[in-house]
Amino acid sequence: MIDLALWLNPLNGANPSGEDLRNDPAFHELERLTESQKKVEYEGNNKSEVEVPIDWDSVLDKADELRSHGRDLRLLVIVTRALTHNGALAGLAQGLTLIAQTFDRHWDTMHPAL
Repeated sequence: MIDLALWLNPLNGANPSGEDLRNDPAFHELERLTESQKKVEYEGNNKSEVEVPIDWDSVLDKADELRSHGRDLRLLVIVTRALTHNGALAGLAQGLTLIAQTFDRHWDTMHPAL
């Protein structure tokens, strides 16, 4: 679970929602962490592809690093997915609360501009 207050506080600078993460390499790396990966395993002459589970704790850690850069709906959706995977319904509830409260507090400045 996350500390909602840290995610909801305005950021320093001219825009309380910070920067648009669209072109941020760290954000693209975070997106890659949420994509399913496969690895090839060999057993004798046989090879098979095995799906590697997503490390949702790492996703949350990387998302937290981006928290201080920008209030971005895409980031909040990734956080909500990670919270749901780690905390089931309680995680989903916290993620949806995060999105709803971010809309309430930062609608005019959040990214992407809607």
